Amino acid sequence: MGSVGLPDPIRRDLYLLLGALLSEAPDADTLEALRREQVLATLADAVERHLGRPLHGLHAMRTALDAPGAEDVQRDHQRLFQGPGKLAAPPWESVYRSPDRLVMQGPARDVLAAYVASGLGYDDMTQCPPDHVARELGFVATLVDRRLSGQGESVETEREFFAAHVASWVPLFSADLARAAHTPFMRGVAVALGEVVELDAGSMGVPLANAAS
Repeated sequence: MGSVGLPDPIRRDLYLLLGALLSEAPDADTLEALRREQVLATLADAVERHLGRPLHGLHAMRTALDAPGAEDVQRDHQRLFQGPGKLAAPPWESVYRSPDRLVMQGPARDVLAAYVASGLGYDDMTQCPPDHVARELGFVATLVDRRLSGQGESVETEREFFAAHVASWVPLFSADLARAAHTPFMRGVAVALGEVVELDAGSMGVPLANAAS
């Protein structure tokens, strides 16, 4: 039996938020909106009420918003996901799960097939491969949202995708990202991602990838 997880509305909002922050570097307006509209505070409080404990990554992100440094966060994001140099935390599943650590390998094709099977198109692979971490987190959020709105997505569909394409590599990615990040905010994003995925894996009874796997 799985451990206690988070309610679906909170899970959806966490995946959407983390996916957005991993997709594009947050500018000063975005960071200010997160602070002014208390997005992180609201999520962090909801999580703590449900679990009886905080998520350390959300707390770190929330604390970092109170300090100046939007340009530092943007530079850190660009360095982490665009370079220059070799990326310490490549944001693509194929790199973590293919023998040659290349983009657009088997995992990317499998992820794309899952999107299509759920009725979602994907027309910007030249800009962002389908197995980019932000795309995968967004897909999980979409499956959860469909279920919440009564559109019939099954828990098993989500569990199968999560086991095959999130739990299988995102823990490794989030650990690499936490080690490589220079700013408290991006480090908080990495830690929060790892914590959310670990919670979901526990509640679904899904094994997590680890450094020895």
